[in-house]
Formats: sequence, C-alpha cells, structure tokens
Amino acid sequence: MAPAQNLIFIMLDSFRQDHVSIYNHGEVVFTGIPPCQTPNIDKFAKECIIFENVYPCGLPTMPVRYELMTGQFSLPFR
Repeated sequence: MAPAQNLIFIMLDSFRQDHVSIYNHGEVVFTGIPPCQTPNIDKFAKECIIFENVYPCGLPTMPVRYELMTGQFSLPFR
C-alpha cells in the first residue's frame, strides 16, 4: 500500500499573483514601489505544483472560498 500523501492548500485572500517573486521573478510591479520579496514562499514553491491559470468563479472572495472547499456553487443564480 502506498504511503499517505499530504496536501497543503495555501489561499491568500486578495493577494495578487504578480506580487509574489516566484511569478514575477523580482521585477517591479508598480513604478516607485519595490517588489515584494517572498523567499519562504519561493523556497516552498520549488518543491510544489504551481497552478498558473486558476480563475475564481466569482467575487467576493468569501463565496469563492466556500466553492473551492465544497465544490458547490454558493450563490443560486449562477
């Protein structure tokens, strides 16, 4: 029997992908504002699967979190 696998799901609310250095490679996002340095996330990401094309099915973020965790639509009119 295969050993149990671990899953770590990190969800950062209202956090833009281009502000994490694993995605923007340390480039400036906004003129005059230094790029965010995220060495711990970068180190962890090198050992993980990175999803680059993930789109939420709606806004605000609270219902989207519910949908991701349950697989069910949170609002009936969708």
